[in-house]
Amino acid sequence: SPSTLRRFERLGVRYVRNFHDGVGLSWQSTFAVRTREALAEKCRRSRIRLEWIGGRPRTSQDRHALARHPLTDGLSWFNQAHHFSFHTLPTYAREAFMEQYGPSDLPRQSYFGDGTPIPLDVIEEIEHAYELERVEFDWQRGDLLMIDNMSTAHARTPFEGERLIALTMADLHAPCPSSPGVA
Repeated sequence: SPSTLRRFERLGVRYVRNFHDGVGLSWQSTFAVRTREALAEKCRRSRIRLEWIGGRPRTSQDRHALARHPLTDGLSWFNQAHHFSFHTLPTYAREAFMEQYGPSDLPRQSYFGDGTPIPLDVIEEIEHAYELERVEFDWQRGDLLMIDNMSTAHARTPFEGERLIALTMADLHAPCPSSPGVA
């Protein structure tokens, strides 16, 4: 909706991760580092806030929610607010994580860039918009898919069987520091 778009444009999005043993990837795997010092340096270079809580890291990063396409100048929804949201987990997982960690120590969560929670109805609106635009196809042996990641979102849908995924990234997008919500 225009109001949701304006709010994300104005505020951006904040991603928070609490690294707990046995829940998701370790911080060493996530950041491809081995030491606390290397993690601190990587976070500093990537504009990620880092704090240590009880011997484990919490990271927090404020990012744009929208981006201007470098070729078309069109405005793109360019974030993972819904993907990081606690609301998108199955009910049993939400309940278990909330009981185990409480609201401030969840393994991952997204907020508006000012730190305010993103309401469930907004996450549901975003998911509905993605569902309306969803395109699926049956992969065939030898298929190759190239995506302009700024104009086409991609998903992680379940898959059975063998597959090879090779990823190449080029011309990484550097956000403009002038607006918290738009790069």
